[in-house]
Amino acid sequence: MTSFSDHQSAGQLAKEEFDFETVHNIDEYGAEFVPTMREALKTWNMTVQFWLATIVYKYVYSSRLKCTWQTTVIISLFMSILSFLLLLLLLMLLLLLIELKV
Repeated sequence: MTSFSDHQSAGQLAKEEFDFETVHNIDEYGAEFVPTMREALKTWNMTVQFWLATIVYKYVYSSRLKCTWQTTVIISLFMSILSFLLLLLLLMLLLLLIELKV
């Protein structure tokens, strides 16, 4: 299938035949009646999921192991920093309470 920029005129575009699956985005029955949330998510926004799988994941991440490792490291760093800041906030509150009582 070709894009609009590949055509010389709108008349040529009108002669082109398009498939319904290129714009089919939601499987209505699947979104309403599947037993698990995972299956329901697969039936929702299908064209964007296909684009992510074929373009983004294929070219950005070279291997699944590398993607998993990077995600784990980023989440671990974020949670470490967040827990440190929360601990610091609690310590500051404790010191404030001690100071007010003295």
